Amino acid sequence: MNKLNELNELLKRFNFTRQDLTEFEDHIEHTLKNIPASLMKIEKGRAIYRCRKYNLPLKSLFCFESDLSFRTDLNNISEFNRCNVPNTSVFYGSTYYPSIHDKPQMIDPGFITAILETTKLLDPPKSSEISEGIEIYGVGMWEATEDFDVFIMPPNEAWKKDSELAKKLLKIHEGNMIQAKASDEIREFYKIMGSEFSKYMHNKPNEEYGISALFSVHTVKSASGVAYSSVKTEHNGFNLALTPDTIDSKFNFKRAGIGELWKFGKDIHFNFTKTAERNQGIPLVYNKVEVPEFSVEKMINYYKNKGIDPNHIIKILVECNYMKI
Repeated sequence: MNKLNELNELLKRFNFTRQDLTEFEDHIEHTLKNIPASLMKIEKGRAIYRCRKYNLPLKSLFCFESDLSFRTDLNNISEFNRCNVPNTSVFYGSTYYPSIHDKPQMIDPGFITAILETTKLLDPPKSSEISEGIEIYGVGMWEATEDFDVFIMPPNEAWKKDSELAKKLLKIHEGNMIQAKASDEIREFYKIMGSEFSKYMHNKPNEEYGISALFSVHTVKSASGVAYSSVKTEHNGFNLALTPDTIDSKFNFKRAGIGELWKFGKDIHFNFTKTAERNQGIPLVYNKVEVPEFSVEKMINYYKNKGIDPNHIIKILVECNYMKI
């Protein structure tokens, strides 16, 4: 059995034990050196968004690029994530796909995907948690200063019929495989990895992100990052996990915003309340955004018209420290 077949078999029975992790790492570095990379180009001028949730009550603002960019507290990163292992950091951002962003299914602009990826309000509710409330986010926007390549992870084939983005990414990947005259074993490897990147995480990050994280760590040795569709948006949003060096050398920070995400019942609303332009190392100065239809009173009335008791909304807003009575 060749190395790639051995790796495919290991992935099928992977159970996140120390032995499995060691075996996977032994195989993956060799494998990636000997199979064609499936790449796509991120073009100069592409905007990418990253968000960070504020703690409530809101006491201070994110005033520097570093407040919104990739994490630098490596010692506090203790778990696996989709594209990083413990004690390592990547820039998790979201963008849009220019040729299909006008499709009704496509989430545009990219900052909405970044927020939906981060929020807990869309997670399946637990008995000890609520799935209603308000969250406040800081959102940063960066712009690519040059073209560069990223590794593309094809989503699960099952999403092709429901997502224009999944269809597009699968088409790019298939073109790469045809050009490389990829074997059945190579195609199977990418199919397995695509399924790993299409998994919804159920609060067991070490077990459920183990494969995709270790794969990404080795992938970025030959590319600037990994592109994959957003699981939380049912593969209609476009994610990029980029190395810190890529952000520092190939992107310029452009602006930041502060916005509020409201969710009561099934209705979700996001509104920017403040924005700030890049200020060359000087703390960001936020300016209020005038949104006539957005205020606490108007939002409560909106949800009231949807059949939600205003007293229930006020109770939740108080509980999450958004307001005081």
